[in-house]
Amino acid sequence: MADQGIRRDEPGEQSRLGKTARIEAYKAWDRHMTAKARGTATLITTGSKAEGLTSYLESDKMVLIQILQSLLLETYVYNALCDDGFVQHERAGPSTPETIDGRECDTVHALHFYCPSILTRWAARHRYWPSADVVREVVSLGAFVSPVGVKGSDYEHVEWRMCFNTGENVLINNLNDTQVKLYVLLKMVKKDVLQPQKKEVTSFTVKNIVLWIAENNPHSLFHERSLFHWLHEGLYALRVAIDTKELPYYMIPGRNLMAACALDHEQKRSWIATIDEMMTEGPRMILRLPKIRQAINAHPEPLRWFSGRKIEMEMLELIYRNRHTDVIMQAINSRCDEDDYGRGSSK
Repeated sequence: MADQGIRRDEPGEQSRLGKTARIEAYKAWDRHMTAKARGTATLITTGSKAEGLTSYLESDKMVLIQILQSLLLETYVYNALCDDGFVQHERAGPSTPETIDGRECDTVHALHFYCPSILTRWAARHRYWPSADVVREVVSLGAFVSPVGVKGSDYEHVEWRMCFNTGENVLINNLNDTQVKLYVLLKMVKKDVLQPQKKEVTSFTVKNIVLWIAENNPHSLFHERSLFHWLHEGLYALRVAIDTKELPYYMIPGRNLMAACALDHEQKRSWIATIDEMMTEGPRMILRLPKIRQAINAHPEPLRWFSGRKIEMEMLELIYRNRHTDVIMQAINSRCDEDDYGRGSSK
């Protein structure tokens, strides 16, 4: 019974199945936690977990708590700072680090509100992507505001921060395979090559670059053989953002996501030089990324086995997270026993 739905496919198919399963598992967890709140709040998972791009134990899981109130606040919050202030490892901006079900997360208390003119302007833009149906879905989801202002502002104590978390989740989940790979590779560049220490460049920065690229180019141009072309384009867009300290927010282009970037001259010069080097290296640039380099150097058969077993275990963990049944726990323990036996016999 527990093995139903757990398939052993090729690595690419495993990744796609894993991404979809993660998204659905966190949606189920959101529904479960919202029910436990008994009408006091709606819980929504955001960030890389909601996008299905990080595994169960990888990176921080973020939770947006939506207090059950709806306000038409557009006039008052239009000038709010729009960024990814939800990603924090210490209390900063609107988030509070917490542990839920033994997992680290950032909790944000927010209000749901409707901003028709802002979203109407976004929906009316000329674009190649996303489709009209997806645009309508994003508009229907509205936005959120959290009680945090712009640092240094005279009105910081009464300002709000505006975010479109659920809409952005929908957008990321509607990228095609090549666009998702571009997003993941640029996040690796940010984390493993640039290695920002003070959030000078964040995953949210990279997300906005990918969304702009997807919107402004025909969907048919994003295919398996064009990945390195788009990686080059993404690196160039990141270089420009770092050099000029300008990157329009995808949902509200009038907001500059790099405006509060604490990037000093030496760091900027170093990052630009690094990106320039990567762009001249062509496809070999991916050898700078530890995970890619490790996968290339590994023997394909053990790598395929390990990848399949890792995804299989993760899927069981996610199922158990939402349905604490003895059958699922037995399946998890059985896989662990098999792995322990395999390691013992290989010594």
